[in-house]
Amino acid sequence: MRIVRVLGLGLGLAALPLAAAPGSWTGSGPFGGQVHAVAADPALPDRLYAATRNGFFRSLDAGTSWQAAETGLPVPRPWNGVFATDPDTGGLLWLVDAQGRLHRSTDGASSWTETGYRNAFFPYAGRARLAAARAGSARVLWLATRGGGLSRSDDDGATFAPVAALAGVEAEYVWAAPAPSALLLAGTPETDCAGGITRPLRRSVDGGATWTAVTVADACQQSLLAAARSAADPNRLYALIGAYYQRVGRLHVSTDGGATWAATAYQGAALAVPRPGGAERLWLDAQLSTDGGATFAARAAGVTTNGEHVPLPVDLVVHPAYPAVPTLWLATESAGLYASGNDGLSWAPSNTGLAATNIRALAVHPLDGTRVYAGYGDAATSPSPALYRRLGSGWAAANIGLDAYQVRGITLDPTTAAAPSPMLYAVGSGADPATGLRDGGLYKSLDGGATWATIDAGVPSNAFGRAIGIVRNLVPDPRSCVAPPASGPCISGPLRTLYATATGTRGAGGVRAWRVLKSTDAGASWASSDTGLPHDVSAPDGSYSTISGAVPLVMDPAVPSTLYVGTFAQNTRYDPVTATYDAPQIASGVFRSTDGGATWTHRSNGLPRFPGSADAALDVLALAIDPAHPQTLWASTIDTNNWTGPGSLYKTTDGGANWVLANAGITAPDTRALLVDPATPGTLYAASGGLDAANPGGVFKSVDGGATWRSISLGLPASSATALALDPADPAILHAGSGGGVFTLEQLPDADGDGIPDTVEAAGPNGGDSDGDGVPDAQQATVGVTAPGAGTAAWRPGDTGTAAAAPLGADAAWFTVKLVAGSCPQLVDVAAVDVAGLPADPGYGYPRGLLRFEAPQCPGATVDVTFHGTDFGSGWRWRLYGPSTPGDAATIGWHDAGPVVVGRQGNTWRLSFAAGDFGSYRPASTGSILFVGGPAREETIFAAGFE
Repeated sequence: MRIVRVLGLGLGLAALPLAAAPGSWTGSGPFGGQVHAVAADPALPDRLYAATRNGFFRSLDAGTSWQAAETGLPVPRPWNGVFATDPDTGGLLWLVDAQGRLHRSTDGASSWTETGYRNAFFPYAGRARLAAARAGSARVLWLATRGGGLSRSDDDGATFAPVAALAGVEAEYVWAAPAPSALLLAGTPETDCAGGITRPLRRSVDGGATWTAVTVADACQQSLLAAARSAADPNRLYALIGAYYQRVGRLHVSTDGGATWAATAYQGAALAVPRPGGAERLWLDAQLSTDGGATFAARAAGVTTNGEHVPLPVDLVVHPAYPAVPTLWLATESAGLYASGNDGLSWAPSNTGLAATNIRALAVHPLDGTRVYAGYGDAATSPSPALYRRLGSGWAAANIGLDAYQVRGITLDPTTAAAPSPMLYAVGSGADPATGLRDGGLYKSLDGGATWATIDAGVPSNAFGRAIGIVRNLVPDPRSCVAPPASGPCISGPLRTLYATATGTRGAGGVRAWRVLKSTDAGASWASSDTGLPHDVSAPDGSYSTISGAVPLVMDPAVPSTLYVGTFAQNTRYDPVTATYDAPQIASGVFRSTDGGATWTHRSNGLPRFPGSADAALDVLALAIDPAHPQTLWASTIDTNNWTGPGSLYKTTDGGANWVLANAGITAPDTRALLVDPATPGTLYAASGGLDAANPGGVFKSVDGGATWRSISLGLPASSATALALDPADPAILHAGSGGGVFTLEQLPDADGDGIPDTVEAAGPNGGDSDGDGVPDAQQATVGVTAPGAGTAAWRPGDTGTAAAAPLGADAAWFTVKLVAGSCPQLVDVAAVDVAGLPADPGYGYPRGLLRFEAPQCPGATVDVTFHGTDFGSGWRWRLYGPSTPGDAATIGWHDAGPVVVGRQGNTWRLSFAAGDFGSYRPASTGSILFVGGPAREETIFAAGFE
């Protein structure tokens, strides 16, 4: 039997299976990242399954390559699900998605079907486990969820019933012994610890009919995290027992079927044993024991991110024929998968196609757009490869000597750009592999990223190492070379003055420092430079308000001593009734320095405040400055108590003295990055991390200095994006960092901004005037015309002529979307959607496919959709694929779209929408209508199954 676990750590991810279209984003890696669980198919051992922070993947070649395996899932890229394989039947597995819906696959994850069960404790179920077992000839599924306890299904997952014997007992793990045993173990977190008696697990020897609490010494605040049974002795069990909020536990051994347990000296996160009847072999992470856990031999050669750091294992699986076939796969928290074909004597990464890297930093070489650098973010407790480099084609780790666990910023010294190996800086957080102590999070490469050194001299230390938290940004002074020219940036370098932002330190009395730091010797030494950023403000009850870090920092390129920094604030007083923190009572937001960081002043007038606070502006996580007009800046603000609204962007034209709202057209929440095109300063980009599939993120573009914005998000996952970079040599090339690696967009001319390239619309019906109003569709922001696959290969930047559409068969498949009523100024992201990647919709066929569009700044709209070359007879009705409740991803699926259909005239359907009402993905707070659906032909239109 095989049990696998997923612990979700991020936001939900999703992307519709768009039909191939020009001008859409494509992902390229780097591959690997956060893997939650891995399993081998019991019948086809070369077929592997992996659950990651960016969805579910399958390999058909023993891990050599991976592909997403999510066809039929209503919300792709589940990030907080659990899955289990059947212990005996090949190709049979179950998966609980991030919304708690259970799905079954009988074809090895080629397709999925909902069972009808939903667990209400997802996506915040904490640790959760799903296990498949046998009860005689019947199959039983067990599901443990924190908050929901232990449940059992005897109907292949259609329904689950709580285990009555464990009513009121928390459960976060369940393990079933291989058949014919009726032994079960459940992880039940021990939080009482009364009288020193601790019971971190429950045991059943009768298939779950009755349960007994098992006492384990010294297990307060702990739980069963993993279990396995000896292949040679069915009474010998192994368990990892540790803190229920962590992954690592101490190895315990039982010789009486789990009735009693003895602790060993070993710790780990993953266990694996051969199938019953095999040799006595026990794997604990990358350690092998052949004596029942008495001793272990390390077999971890190659399990490293850079030759020094060892990533944290989270799961381990052996080949079904192990040890005769000595193949193993090891999943790690932030470094992807490793495979060994020689019984662990050596390991190698096994990640091609496994797109689960969380990219939070990007940089492009200023003279060569084929050289791109990407930083892995949010790896706080376990090393990741941290930094990747693409030289031409293909990504590879570029991290020798780099002690970072994660990288939040990458900067190339522009004065070294012409050198074969330019000077690079990276910032983030990490640790010294020799001591295990935290380093200062500042790193430098003199050879283009091939090798690195830590440069944290001067950064203060405490018992845990360097103590300034995560370093998030680094900006060089462009005039700080030894001999700067009379005006303009230095041509030769290197640059000497550097500024960085960090979480900072907190001293006695709430005195803060090191939120901004400065070096005047190219990083050889550093000093705190945040005088003027407020210290903590204490309240009588001992709580306090604080500026707990700085994130973005931008510089006036003409006057580099003028700097702006964005901060985030918090109040430590927590209100359990509202489940929120009180508003900070401290000046926060944007600060300016005019003396090279020596002092800072508050410049946040007009930025939104935390409700109930006069001075605390909402957290500022992104800043951008206009290089041609450096008094003009843009800032994004985040309300951490309200994530559903659109990203709030503000603009100042007087150096931060006053700010005004400038987010017209931005519909997605959580704006994390801003980018100005230096060649065309009025053009800028904003990246949104999104909330989930029902309120997705994306990338937005403004060509008028932020007065209006339009989405350019086709092809991106819902969690995109958290980093942006332009190709300096070709600003039509835009890169975005996401939870699934780096995505790249080749922007094609699109004058009306509807997401359809001009040459595609010009090739549409009626000579490019598909609605016959005498105005070319390519010039109308409220009209979009396209077709699945129309001219995908025909259009490139610089094309000026009208190209013919790609051959599409007898039915040209063109459709037109037109806003005909309402005050909505724009359509964006108009595209065809491929039905094949979505769940089946029984009783309906989609010969015309689906379409999607979004209307921002749109409280309500009437939309005409015309399908050219199509005659609709009887048996047609519109179907919506999306949430029945706007903003609620748990309700995404197929729905009758009749409530939005006004009527049909010929081949034109009229639809009516209101923001926040049925028919739109997004909640009302976004002020936007996002629709996905289309006309369906009823395949059974008579009663009793007659056609």
